[in-house]
This record gives sequence, C-alpha cells and structure tokens, in this order.
Amino acid sequence: MAKQPHPSSAQKPRPSLIPEQYHSLLYCAALAIAVLIFLRSTLFGGGVFVSSDGISSGSFVPYLEAAKKAGEFPLWLPHIFSGLPSYAALLTTGDRWWDVIMVVFYGITNGIGSLFQSDAARVGSFYIIYGIGLFLLMRMKQHDRFTAFFTAFAGIFSTFVIVWVMIGHNTKPMALMTFPYILMCLEKLRERFSIFYAAVLFIVVHILVESTHVQMSFYAACCFGLYFVFETISRLVKKEAITGILRAAGVLVVAGGLAFAMASDRYLSVLEYTPYSTRSTAPIEKTVGQKQDASGGFDYEYATNWSFSPEEMMTFFVPNYFGFGKMKIGEEVQSTYWGQMPFTDAANYMGIGVLLLAGFGAWKFRRDSFVQFLVAMALFALVLSFGKNLPLLYNLFFNVVPGFNKFRAPSMALALTQFAVPILAGFGLTALLALRRGVIFHTESDEADHAETHETHKDSHKDAHKHTHGAHDAARTRGGAKKHNTDSPELQQAQRNWLLFGVGGTAVFLVAGLLFSVVGKESYRSAVQTATKAQYAPAIAQYQGTEQFAGVQQRVEQIAQERSAQVYDLMITDWYVTAFIALAFALVLWLFVRKTLSETLLFAALALLLVVDLWRVDIRPMEISKQDYKQSVFRKTDAISFIQQDTSLFRVADFAQQANVLAYFGLQHVHGYHSAKMRIYQDLLDVAGNGGGSVITNPFLWNLMNVKYILSDRPISEGMEPSFKSQETQMLVYENPSVLPRAFLVNKVQVAQQMEILQHLKKGDFSSLDVAFIEKPLSTPLDTIVGDQMEHINRVKSTAFKNELVKFEVDATGTNFLFVSEVYYPAGWKAYIDGKETEIVKANYAFRGVVVPQGKHTVEMRFTSQKFSLGKNLSLAGNAIVLALLGIGVWQMRKPKA
Repeated sequence: MAKQPHPSSAQKPRPSLIPEQYHSLLYCAALAIAVLIFLRSTLFGGGVFVSSDGISSGSFVPYLEAAKKAGEFPLWLPHIFSGLPSYAALLTTGDRWWDVIMVVFYGITNGIGSLFQSDAARVGSFYIIYGIGLFLLMRMKQHDRFTAFFTAFAGIFSTFVIVWVMIGHNTKPMALMTFPYILMCLEKLRERFSIFYAAVLFIVVHILVESTHVQMSFYAACCFGLYFVFETISRLVKKEAITGILRAAGVLVVAGGLAFAMASDRYLSVLEYTPYSTRSTAPIEKTVGQKQDASGGFDYEYATNWSFSPEEMMTFFVPNYFGFGKMKIGEEVQSTYWGQMPFTDAANYMGIGVLLLAGFGAWKFRRDSFVQFLVAMALFALVLSFGKNLPLLYNLFFNVVPGFNKFRAPSMALALTQFAVPILAGFGLTALLALRRGVIFHTESDEADHAETHETHKDSHKDAHKHTHGAHDAARTRGGAKKHNTDSPELQQAQRNWLLFGVGGTAVFLVAGLLFSVVGKESYRSAVQTATKAQYAPAIAQYQGTEQFAGVQQRVEQIAQERSAQVYDLMITDWYVTAFIALAFALVLWLFVRKTLSETLLFAALALLLVVDLWRVDIRPMEISKQDYKQSVFRKTDAISFIQQDTSLFRVADFAQQANVLAYFGLQHVHGYHSAKMRIYQDLLDVAGNGGGSVITNPFLWNLMNVKYILSDRPISEGMEPSFKSQETQMLVYENPSVLPRAFLVNKVQVAQQMEILQHLKKGDFSSLDVAFIEKPLSTPLDTIVGDQMEHINRVKSTAFKNELVKFEVDATGTNFLFVSEVYYPAGWKAYIDGKETEIVKANYAFRGVVVPQGKHTVEMRFTSQKFSLGKNLSLAGNAIVLALLGIGVWQMRKPKA
C-alpha cells in the first residue's frame, strides 16, 4: 500500500536561514557533536575511562604491533595462560587485509580514534553511526526530523547503552549500531527487491558478525525474527500477500551466509578451537562452585547471576532506587547498588520523558505492525532479562535453545528494550504533533478510511509535496490520516484524556515520592541494611570463632546503617528530580497541544529536558583517569625492569598486578584473564593449581612450567627472601631456584588416567626429570638417558622462540622423550624433527612431548591452521562478491529511468 503524506503538511512553509536539504545533515551533525561533548574528558581533557576490559585489551597492543611490523598475522599468544590460540579465542586480531569491507570500516573508526588520540573516540564513532541509523530509520518511517533526532539522541544516551564505552564493553555498541540499518534494508527489500539494498544488508550484517559479540548477535536474530513474525501475521490477518516478507527474509538468510563467509577466517578458527575451550567442553572435575556444566555451558546458577528482576523495573522511573551501579559521591567513585545481581555498572534508565512518549506512541499506533513488533520485542527482552527471578521465558531458552547456556548475564537482553523504547517514543511524539495540528491518526489497517482520506485530501497532498520543511511532514504515517478541526469534540476529548492523564500521572508520581519519604523510609533503609550485611557475610564468616568476630560484626552493622542512610538520601532526591522532569515533559506537551507553545519552543524545551534527564544519570558511572594506561597501569616499574634483565626463556607467576599486564612488556605469564581459556589449562588450574581455579600457587607446577620469577605484593612463604624489592611500588620479586627449563629429556613415560595425572601434579610426588605421564602407550620403547639428571637439561638447548614457532637443538643418547612445557593444542601445533613431521604426545596432562631418536637433531614446533587459511580465501571471495553487487546496485540506482 502506498504511503500517503499527511494532510497537515499542506500548511505554509516557515522561512529558514539554512536550505531545507541540509537540515537532516545538521541533525546528524548535532548527534555527533553531542557524543563528542559527552566524551570530552577523554577526547580533550587527556583522561581515559577506567575499566578492567580496557586494560585487558590494551595489554596486547605491543604484541599486535610487533607482529604487524614483522609482516605476520598472529594466531598464538604466548603471554598468558602459558599460551593460547588468541585469534581463535576472539582475544586478539591482526591485520585482516583480505576483508576489504572491514578494512574500510575500521579505517574510518580507527581514524577517528587517531584523530583525537583516544580509543573512546573510536568507540564513540559506533554511537554516532547508531544515532544516524536511528535518525534515518525514523525518516524512512516518515517522521519529522526533530522526532527522528529525539529518537536517536534517546537511543544513544540510554544509560546502560552509553555506559558500555565507560566500562570497555566496546563490541556491544558496534553490534547494536547495525540494528537500525538492517531494519531499513529489510523494509526496502520487503517493498521490492533491490541489488543495492541487498548489498548494503550484506555489508551491515557482516559488520554485526565481525563485532564478535555472539550474545548480541543472538539478540539481533531475536529482533529480526520478531519483525518477520509480526509483519507476516499482519498481512495474513489482512489477507495480503506475504511475498515481500519472504523475499526480505530470504535475503537476510543469504546475508547471514555471506557475512559468515567474509568472517570465516575468524569463525572457522573459533569452531576449530571450540572443542578444546571451556565454552564447549566439560570440566574434568565437578566441584562446588564450578561454573561449567557437563555440556561445557555455564551451570544455571552462574549463568543467571546477573538476572534483572521485576522489582528493579523501578529503576526505569527512579534510576537510584536500588542504589546505583558505580557513581561518584564526593571525590570517590562508589558502588551503592543493593539489588539482586552481584553488582552492576549502572541503572537501566531510558529517560522518564522517553518512557512517557513511548507509552503514548505504543497506544496511538497499536494497529501498526511495526509498532506491535517494537512493543513485543521490548516486552520479550524484559521478560527474558528476568532470568532466574521470573524464569517463565528464560528457562525455556536455557533448556531448549542450543548454545544459550553459554551466555552470561540475562540482563543483557535489555539492549533490545533499550533499542525499541526510543523508537516508540518517536512514534509518541509524532502522535502529539499531529494532535496539535488537528489530526487523528489511523494506520494502514484502516483501509476504508485510508482510501477515503486519499481521495478527500488529494489536492492537499499535491500542496504538501511543494513544501518540504522538516516540520511539515511530522505527522506522516504508513497509512493515512483524517484532518479534523482543532475545536472538534473528538480532538478536545483526546486532549483531555491523554494530556491530562499525562500531567496527572506525573503529578501522582511526585506525590508518591513525598508519601514514600513518610511511610516507606524505614522499610527501604531496612532492606538496604539487609542487603549490605549479605554482601559482607563471606568476610564475616572468616572471623567465626575468633576474638575479632564480635568487633567485625559490630563494624559491619555500623557500615550497613551508614550505607542505608546514604543510599536512601540519594534515592529520594533522585525520585523528586525525576518526578519534576516528568511533570515538566507533560506540561510542555500539554501547553503545545493547547497552542500556548509554538513548535520551535516545543522542540527547544524537549531537547533541553531530554539532555538534562539522560545526562544527569549517564555521567554517574563515569570514572576518568587523568593518566593513560602507559602512564599508570602499563608504566614500567623497577620490578619489571629487573625481570627484563634476564634474557633467557622463562615464565612469571604474577600475584600483584592486573591479570594480563605482563603481556604488555613481552613477559610470559602462567595466569591471565579471558573468558574462554583452554579446557586442559582450566582443569590444571582447578585440580592441581591449588589457587582456587584462577591462579597457580603450587611450587611443583611452577618448576614444571618454567616459572623463574614470582611477583607478589606480600611475602609468599616464611624463610624465602625476595631477590628484589621495588622502591616504586614495594612489589616483591622472588626468583625460583628450582625452576626447570622450557624443554628437557626424561628417562621414561608412564601411562595413567587423566585425573590420576592431575593428582600427581597436585601432590608433586614424582621427579619431572625422571618421568612424564602420558595417556596412551608409545609405539616406540625409550632408552634411559646416559648421565645424571643435569644431562637431561644440558642435552636440550632452546634456539628460537616466536609466537608460532619454538625450536630446540636436542642431543639424544638413545630413543629419548623430550618434554616441552608448552600447552598441548592438537588443532594447530605440529612437530618436526630435522624437517620431518612427527607426533606430538600429550604429556603431564596439559603439555607436549616428542619422541626423539638417538643423535643430534633440530626439533621444531610450528603453529598453523588450515581452517584459518581456508577462511581467509573464503573471506576474500565473499568480499569480492558483495563489493561487485554493491557496484551493480549503485549503477542501477544512478541509471536514468526510461
């Protein structure tokens, strides 16, 4: 059905200093400027956001730069967990020159980051692209330019969306920014097939896939799946053809296939690694608190830790109701959150005015299938986010949908709600603009009225096309509209029912806050105290049965009382401020519809209220450091310099710094931080590491794993003196006197079960130089090494060590077994003796071994990935296809029509 311009657009155009064709560009520029202003402290003030994720990724910058300088594409990272297939684990990415589309995309976004010398600017570009996408989507839906701007601004600065840049969750905004563009392409393809829009869809879906945030990609599939469901149902109910929907769905499926092909070097590598990672394999030992279940997915309790709750919906209206995630109080950044999640970074606040308009828009356009889809998506995501707190939908997904149990944080589903609500608010604003202009909307469902409207206002439509000022097309809809006199009873009734309800409702919200301060204060403070005591319960338990127990309990009681008073004061103030902003929104809209306020003043007032409403909350979790990572976290201390004086091959066990920091200095570390470790390494940590599954405190393993130095901020054992004490940080450096080299010969091997091997490693009840445990017999018998145990060491010399290459010169006295303290990973590492491939044997559960014949030999181990090589070729071919289609599409669009 053809879209009809709104009759009210046939009013006289207002004069404008700026030509109308530049108005959309100016609005988009305003969105970009708003993002830059919000991030100004990191762009112009020399500050950086403080986040563990940012530190983690920053640790690998020198590793990637060195590989690029050497003309290599790095696949293996030796600097954490004693080695990790980092590209396959989605931890690091080199220069993917063959993916031309992403080279261009990253060239633009990285260029913005380089321009401002700030990674926040690079991530900020994702938000700008997202906002422009929302603006264009609303314009495609024929909304006023200011309405499109209002929607885009609300979408960008929805609190838990903008907080991603502050906490280093940089792949999420990259994924979310693609949503509006995909919807626009689907809308165009539903109307008619276009090579151009198909090619654009291929590119945008590829960018979504390349964001590497699998959980956000899953939510994207849910979003577009619901879109097709509601569009299909709408047409079936109206007995219309669904050919266009099937066409758009088919192109989207093809887009998914091509996107995977263009990213197949990455995802084929991921699929190659998955069977060996913690994300898809079961732990060898199920222990109390174990996060993975038998399928390799997370167990239910861990997966649902970050479950939103129906009670926390109150933060949609009062962001501080459950404290807050992280906010600045005085000069300190504190976490005042006391809800049901372990912690959170911010409230899921979308703006009180935005919520008011979204509710109005959902009701006024309730017959519109696109609005129905948005409402359903917002509610679907909300219910899914409840996780274990209201598991009606979550349990179905957890138990039925393959791979869903590998996702953490059900609350992340709220990204869909935060995408839908600003768009619904745009529909609400459009409805109110129409109300002022004396128009009652109907949707394309009202076919008879539409036909009548089209004929009745045919002349008005012709005039409307002559006047293209943005405000004049504000009330266009997908169907049509009837124009009514502003004094008609129907319009007066609509004004009374909706605007008085809005003003009255916001006034009631303010009064409710006043009443709560009288009757709800004590119960609220009591709830905060209970939650605070629960947070401190594990710490209190450590003092059970000691003389300090009573004192600790008393101190926690005092902390709980102080915290409850502080949180309550912040909350009730927040309630009042939010209520006044809501009342201001309602009054401004009421005055506008009453014609007391002009459109220009309305737009100015709404823009001001929107900025104040969202930014006052958005800035709360903003933690800025005036020192960048190189000056603070990555500053080379005297302790690091002391270790770097040693040029031999060794590893470090670091107990003093953030997990991946040593990688920045090129030091190899037995610990690290990443969510998808190798399963055998995690088993080693869990069973034999003696460090609770996260660190290695077992000296026997330190020796076996070539740990020469231990970094600690406190003494590690009595009688053990540090080799160096930092004068800058007081960090202690211990040198391990019994460390073993990276590779050495052993006398014999012994076959044992996996758990038995791990128990031997835990107890350290064997000599590493005498025996290595393997899981299946060797085909070749071994000879005893001639000489004492030092011969086991002296007969092996490390001659090369690179990311994907290790090389040793070995002098075997007979058929000997070479133990190599490198992580066993059969999907990529291959061994060669004098250039001839040989088997790598899994030794001591997590490491490598090679049978070496008598004599002097060169033993090499090289990391290669056939899946990566195949994917690289597929990616290049996919890029060529999509770019060719884009070129054809552009040519067709520019080709003069006959």
